[in-house]
Amino acid sequence: MKKCVYVIDSLSRDNFHEVINQGCLMMLSSIYEKVVYIADKSVCDNIMNSLQKNQVRLNNVFFEPQNLKDLKSKSSISAFFIAVKVGYLNNKYYRLTPHDVDVFFLNFLHFTALFNHLLPILNKNRAFYLCHAEMEFIESAKKRGCFAMAFRWYLILLFRFLTINEKSKFILLSDGMAETFRHLIPQKNRKRIFGMDHCYVRPEMEGELPKLFFSGLKIGIPGAVSPTRGIRNLQNLVPMIKNSNVRIYAIGTLSSDISGETFVKLNKTGCRMSFDWYEGYVKQMDAYLMVYDLGSYRMTASGALLEAVWNEKPIFALRNAYFDYMFKKFGPLGELADSVEELADIINSLTVDYVNRFKPNVIRTKNLLLPCNVKKQLERIINS
Repeated sequence: MKKCVYVIDSLSRDNFHEVINQGCLMMLSSIYEKVVYIADKSVCDNIMNSLQKNQVRLNNVFFEPQNLKDLKSKSSISAFFIAVKVGYLNNKYYRLTPHDVDVFFLNFLHFTALFNHLLPILNKNRAFYLCHAEMEFIESAKKRGCFAMAFRWYLILLFRFLTINEKSKFILLSDGMAETFRHLIPQKNRKRIFGMDHCYVRPEMEGELPKLFFSGLKIGIPGAVSPTRGIRNLQNLVPMIKNSNVRIYAIGTLSSDISGETFVKLNKTGCRMSFDWYEGYVKQMDAYLMVYDLGSYRMTASGALLEAVWNEKPIFALRNAYFDYMFKKFGPLGELADSVEELADIINSLTVDYVNRFKPNVIRTKNLLLPCNVKKQLERIINS
């Protein structure tokens, strides 16, 4: 067992990335004798509360809450300066870590890696960076704002022009993403890129559920549906659904109104539903429907897919890179379609028995994505 790791996170506030942050702490606590977690007080309190709800005790994790100022990004310029500030703070905490400990950064939407490259310490400690959707910017930052373009040039500088220190390792949230990213950078830095699956664990919901009175198949659309998250695909799909045994429920928000005989909008407020009500509706669904654009999610994990697996719901969706990876690695979790028309045909032929045939493999995948199992992947990266 390795001795000590410092987990540093100056970016997160409240419940930001709470699922993966909690999961990483759980994995690291079983790999190292001691884990020191440095983050804003709101984050520390939230994770401790979540661990308690999950009935998880991490006796070797020591929280060092910081009173960091709120980070509110109102424009690309403010987002840029936040990335600079977080990079500076993370580097400051990195330079203060004791000699010969590992250091783990839970997110990457900041300039920490460049600060650590330019401002090292004597006998620099090993640094691990957990990377999220921002890695997509290296090839698809156009029309996503000035900060996305600035971050794209940061990624190009870091991975294509500089030679990354051998003590730095960058972890993307699947082997497929890691392989995609390696092909976008020179050979000299490819050995610094690693992949592991996105672990998942959440507290089980308690209390009464809001009731849905429909005896057929209830198919839920999780989260927000917007121009970048499939609203046009959904608008095209709904009129094609003729299966009277199916109801499609929008549980999250919609950026445009949609109507249809088989379509129900559960959230009419335009704001995020309370967690209890959201979970209450999710529990009553028989399956999940996701309509993100074909070929998307090349270097982004889908929280909606992971949520579906956690709630043991089969998935019917348009094919994208991350979904394709998960279905190939873990087996059929439902069905993927290569067009809106094909997805409509699948839904129009659905029966309860057909949907339920996928559930054993979904439950198996849920178990494989628990932190105690994904830990083996992280341990291999740490020991490599």
